[in-house]
Amino acid sequence: MTIDAAAVIETERLRLERWDDRHTPLLVRLASMPEVMRLIGTGDPWPPLLAEDVARAERRHWEDHGFGWRATIDKADGRGIGLVSLNYAGEGTAGLDPEEREIGWWLEPDAWGKGLGTEGAAALRDEAFEVLQMPSIIARIQPENDGSLGVARKIGMHFDFATTGRSGERIVVYRLDRP
Repeated sequence: MTIDAAAVIETERLRLERWDDRHTPLLVRLASMPEVMRLIGTGDPWPPLLAEDVARAERRHWEDHGFGWRATIDKADGRGIGLVSLNYAGEGTAGLDPEEREIGWWLEPDAWGKGLGTEGAAALRDEAFEVLQMPSIIARIQPENDGSLGVARKIGMHFDFATTGRSGERIVVYRLDRP
């Protein structure tokens, strides 16, 4: 039996919306920003067609599994500022089971340093454990990404192991087991 996540999660400052067609331009914009992409995968911005393909795949993830990426909307002005994600890790990371559930977060640079990544990630952590009853969550983070390491620690995650990501990049895996 699949438990479907809520279409929208509200936090104090954010509206986290189920990923759909309306959010494709947000991913295209984020993925084109060198400062956002520098510590994701190869570190290179994505061309628009790749971002559109990923957006379609994430819509399918929701349809197939009842949870997935969420557009991060700033409640103060209604503007999309990023995404938070909850999905299967998939193939390609040495030492990591593809069935692990991964949490992640991307924010535009104007939103950095305000606690918004932590706020969105904490909401998805709670959804993962309280609603979806996931046994654990992981985050794959490049070791130089101090902001993401800080978010992971603030939501209770701890270092599990170091490995290599899909693109050959060095990453650390952080983990949190369901309480």
